[in-house]
Amino acid sequence: VLPCDRLATCQTSFNPRGPRPVGQFIPECDENGDYRPVQCFASTGQCWCVDRNGQEIPGTRTDDGSQPYCK
Repeated sequence: VLPCDRLATCQTSFNPRGPRPVGQFIPECDENGDYRPVQCFASTGQCWCVDRNGQEIPGTRTDDGSQPYCK
């Protein structure tokens, strides 16, 4: 898995001046380029916790737009 800032750059570099395609997930990164503990997919309203490598932690996904508590 690539660092969060690298992945986000990769996902957005194809069209930096235009809008992102509808439904494309873009990871949330902190100021250090690491994954934020809570990731949300705006187009579906789902949120989930991730580990430091950006991998989803099983059992943390919400479907109602609420954010899970991530340690």
